[in-house]
Amino acid sequence: MFGAFTDSDFAGGGTDNRGHQVSAAIALNGKAKLQLTYFDTDTGLYSSDEDVRYRRAFLDLIFDY
Repeated sequence: MFGAFTDSDFAGGGTDNRGHQVSAAIALNGKAKLQLTYFDTDTGLYSSDEDVRYRRAFLDLIFDY
């Protein structure tokens, strides 16, 4: 993957990362939903540096108009 196109939320961005992303959403009404996204990722898999583990959760309230 070209580094400029990586997701900055997934393992802090960059390349040479692996992990999981789980997302779930529930509709609150016809124009709003609540979404939870969880990341469990590792960095530096092929480098000599120490691996860094990222665990992040995002809670979003999304409105559609």
